[in-house]
Amino acid sequence: MTQRVNIQYTIDIDDLEKEIVRLMRALEDKIESLDMNVPSTTNALTLSTWDHINTLRSTLGKIDIGLRDVNAIINGYVAHQTQLRAEEPTTTPDALTPQVQENLHLLQEQLKNIRNISTNEDPS
Repeated sequence: MTQRVNIQYTIDIDDLEKEIVRLMRALEDKIESLDMNVPSTTNALTLSTWDHINTLRSTLGKIDIGLRDVNAIINGYVAHQTQLRAEEPTTTPDALTPQVQENLHLLQEQLKNIRNISTNEDPS
């Protein structure tokens, strides 16, 4: 198998999906080019069959490495998106719109009234 080297480069996050599709299409081409012809039973134990299987294994290994790379990119993207969501500030009552604050205040008053009614009722 040939030597592998890790590279790192940056692209705009808006282009990431296109890059994944480009990588997947290249893998798809490799998959479609696989020659899965099985030799006849009278011609299986030959150097030609061994060479054919060796070539298949090598190509499948390259496909697997490519899929691993794509998987790692997607995993990194998902982790990045998850981190961004975790860092988003949560809404505090001070940040609520005046209409929402007023509705919240009305609900709190209604809850207080319901509690007062339930504690003032005479159990029969």
